Amino acid sequence: MKGIILGCGSSAGVPNLYKQYGDCDPQNTKNNRSRTSLLLEKDGFNLLFDTPPEIRLELKNVDFPHINAVVFTHLHADHTAGINDLKAFAHDKALPVYLNATDLDNFHRRFYYLISDDKEVDKYSCGFDLHLIEPLKEVTIGPFNLMPLRQKHGEGESLGFRIDNFAYSTDLNEMPDETFQALKGIDTWVLGCVSVKESEKHLYLNKALDWIKKINPRQVILTHMGTTMDYDTLCKELPAHIRPGYDGMKFSF
Repeated sequence: MKGIILGCGSSAGVPNLYKQYGDCDPQNTKNNRSRTSLLLEKDGFNLLFDTPPEIRLELKNVDFPHINAVVFTHLHADHTAGINDLKAFAHDKALPVYLNATDLDNFHRRFYYLISDDKEVDKYSCGFDLHLIEPLKEVTIGPFNLMPLRQKHGEGESLGFRIDNFAYSTDLNEMPDETFQALKGIDTWVLGCVSVKESEKHLYLNKALDWIKKINPRQVILTHMGTTMDYDTLCKELPAHIRPGYDGMKFSF
């Protein structure tokens, strides 16, 4: 299986409109971060995680791969605002979309015009075909077997995922014991870590390092990073098996 970090920035991106680059060196292009998204590929099947505002540009940078299905970690704006661009992959048949029960209800309210069985679906698109997924209940999507995992994200929740020996965990600040148990034995972990400083809704660096010691994967790629997470500084200070991601970063597992 292959993966691409399409975007690895926090909700405002880097540079943002407030602190711009902050502690990040603007001369290093790896500090230019669009909002977070991930693409996995196996046997010609492309599975997309989330549709951030820049998804059109992110996919353009990897030669516009066909998207076979979409999985949502949660429905915050930085993970959904590019959803209309996915109509490009729903011309011949509805595009499968996978989300949890709460997000399924919210999706019906917010994006009713994209749902394949809704009478108001865009006439130029077949729409999206929604599928419910539940924590700790494995679901097969094309060649991928996904185990959705419950995560705490501030006062709300998000979903993480284990896929064979790989795991994707972004937009979280706590995990229940059942999720820690489900992550044991993974080889590669793409992990959201927003800042060096403590955060109320997201994982921060010292806590991320504690979790990494607990799970002990072979390699870790940090994502969903904000303006305190300078690429070169992290590369110098972190152990060799923990690397900051960057937009367009490719990896295999």
